Amino acid sequence: MRNVLYPKLAATNIKKNGKTYFPYLLTCILTVMMFYDLLLVSTNSALDTMPGASQLRLILNFAVTITGGFSAIFLFYTNSFLVRQRKKEMGIYIFMGLDNTRIGKMFVLEALFMGLSALISGIFFGVLFSKLFQMLLLRMSEISVKIRFSVSLKPMVITSLMFVCIYGLMILKEYY
Repeated sequence: MRNVLYPKLAATNIKKNGKTYFPYLLTCILTVMMFYDLLLVSTNSALDTMPGASQLRLILNFAVTITGGFSAIFLFYTNSFLVRQRKKEMGIYIFMGLDNTRIGKMFVLEALFMGLSALISGIFFGVLFSKLFQMLLLRMSEISVKIRFSVSLKPMVITSLMFVCIYGLMILKEYY
């Protein structure tokens, strides 16, 4: 019974605070999607057929690194804003008799639910919009290369590892 209480409470809190969580979740999904799509372009084998492929790949790898850094900073900022919004709620839980350990468990579960949802949704929408993203990037750079729609496991794994680390660090920073 006790093992079921915290996940149910966390899910209820996410539903109740939907107006606060929705912009945060949308931000997380878009950040994951953008990072995935940029990483997918930088690892695409069609780049090898272009003139100046090594320089372009270097620039894209730099862009992936910068995007990853900005993603981490941006997500830390939005998460701290979310935690500040919920300070009153923490006070109510303390007033009701919950200790800091139990409140921490509940908030960690909420953060895990949100992080997992954002990661899965971000990669899903990244795959869904990857062809459009690649076509827009090629159009802006005025390069004519045929890029086929592809779903690659390597960018998914790298994106997952990166954002699991970011979400893990956010949980450690805010709740421990």
